[in-house]
Amino acid sequence: MQKQLTELTGKLADLSDMEREREENRKQLNKFDSDTTGLRTENKQLRGEMDKVKQRLRQLEDVGSECPLCTQSLDDTHRLQVQLKLTEMGTTMGNKYRANRKQLSTIELDYRAINEKVKQANKKLKQQSQLQREHARVEQVIKDTQQFESELPELQSKLKRYQAMLVDNKFAPEIAAELVQVESKLADMAYNKQVHQSAKKQVRSQAHFADEWQQLKTVRALIPDEKERLDADIKRQSKLIEQIAEDHAIIKQLVADTKVLVQVEKKLKKCDQGIVDIQKRLRDAKGTESYAEQMLDHISAIIKEKREKKHEFSELKEIQNIYKELQAAFGKKGVQALLIETVIPELQDEANNILGRMTDGRMHLQFITQKETKTTSSMRETLDIRIADEIGTRDYEAYSGGEQFRINFALRLALSKLLSRRAGAKLQTLVIDEGFGTQDAQGRERLIESINKIQDDFEKIIVITHIDELKEAFQTHIAVEKTAQGSTISVH
Repeated sequence: MQKQLTELTGKLADLSDMEREREENRKQLNKFDSDTTGLRTENKQLRGEMDKVKQRLRQLEDVGSECPLCTQSLDDTHRLQVQLKLTEMGTTMGNKYRANRKQLSTIELDYRAINEKVKQANKKLKQQSQLQREHARVEQVIKDTQQFESELPELQSKLKRYQAMLVDNKFAPEIAAELVQVESKLADMAYNKQVHQSAKKQVRSQAHFADEWQQLKTVRALIPDEKERLDADIKRQSKLIEQIAEDHAIIKQLVADTKVLVQVEKKLKKCDQGIVDIQKRLRDAKGTESYAEQMLDHISAIIKEKREKKHEFSELKEIQNIYKELQAAFGKKGVQALLIETVIPELQDEANNILGRMTDGRMHLQFITQKETKTTSSMRETLDIRIADEIGTRDYEAYSGGEQFRINFALRLALSKLLSRRAGAKLQTLVIDEGFGTQDAQGRERLIESINKIQDDFEKIIVITHIDELKEAFQTHIAVEKTAQGSTISVH
């Protein structure tokens, strides 16, 4: 029995835990319902707002349409700004709408799972009352059994004592003595059993008279109360008759007033309809007021944004002007042109000095920095080289290869000297790599003479060539020979 009680206690404890869990799940389900209602309401509002945004975007596509936000005429810039603003609003609301849909799906899945748990708990908790009754019954049986076991020794002792008294005829001595006296009296009375039975039969046959007498006494006792109740009923009846008469008079008056009531009802219906119309207009007015307030807030935000954009535009315009100035300054017509104009005369003089020494004054060059345009009479920036000799002034391309080499040599050497002076350094080494193959014998001799004429300007001049007659023109040779073991260098 104790084992059964333990099992029942464990089951009831499990059911109690299940009941608490069920209550928590029910609270969670209620919260899901509230959250679902809120999300669906919000999505409904978002859908309406997104439809409005779509409608406004469609309005913007119409040529000559007004701004759906501020009802002003639209230029291309304003139209683009409004489109971007509406698109951004629609994207934000769309993202929120989809996030709510996703959250609703998650809540629905969780709701189904928890609701299934609640259903299973309800099925199992139906056994709770029966288990509680069974637990109470078993607990009472155990309690009674324990009490009986505690009283059992005393009861066994009493049983033994009573059994001994019965054996010795000592049980209830008072009753036994009284029984002896009664038997003695019966003997003295000459008791006749038949007479006794007849008397008892007669008493039983007349017993109903006693009942009827008792009923009569009861009725007599009730007569005063019934009389008072009857008098009270008579008084109430009289009052009811008077009330009925008054009610008849009222009914006649009501019948007379019915026609008036019909007219009043018609007027009331008109008033009710008027109230409904007024309430509808009031709702419409409130809706218009709410929309107007929203538009005012939106317009205020647009005005604020316009001020900010205007200020930002001014700042950007100022920065743009600065960049334009920098662009012009660092462009080919700016600092570069100034630098070129500064160094061109110096470069031209240095190149003509070298070229004149190489050609015995036969050739000289000139830099052209401005040139007249073909379409207008204005001048444009340029950098052309015009070379003159005894024939006349010609373009660079009109000269032979040897002449071009001497021109190039003079320009490169002049530019190198110029850069060295600008850098605050001295040009000490000159390296000439090939380039002699385009010269005829007289050109090569003049080139060697030119090198000899400028040799005092450098500490070292290195000429790289494969032409033997050029090699003999210089005292020191650095020969590079390629052998099977590798290249070798010799100085002689």
